[in-house]
Amino acid sequence: MTVTKTNLIKILGNIKCVVETIESGDGIMYLGTDKGIIYRYNSTTGAMTKSQVRQAKILCGVYDGSTYIYFGTDKGKIIRYTVSGGAVSDLYKEFDRAIVSIDYYSSYLWVGLSNGQFAKVSVS
Repeated sequence: MTVTKTNLIKILGNIKCVVETIESGDGIMYLGTDKGIIYRYNSTTGAMTKSQVRQAKILCGVYDGSTYIYFGTDKGKIIRYTVSGGAVSDLYKEFDRAIVSIDYYSSYLWVGLSNGQFAKVSVS
């Protein structure tokens, strides 16, 4: 589906807020929403696809520069999205707090939690 101003609201449905936008470097934008939906938008063709619905709000995200986008949620989960095929999986489920910030460096995710703590998570 091609995205225009007139059909963007129809595409996003009852989404109140796009809380994270990430560009993969090849003209593809990824949108994480308050309803836990990940959208993939191709800025060259105007096509937008809905990837997967999750039962958590996406609060933050980071692209590793080649293969994955990692999203942090209000349920303390890290969701790993595969850029090439769109596969979605839960990477790490043990945080009992919302993930409010996430960054990637040298095969590690640096995760900021809503209680002010942070964690280092290996993704290799």
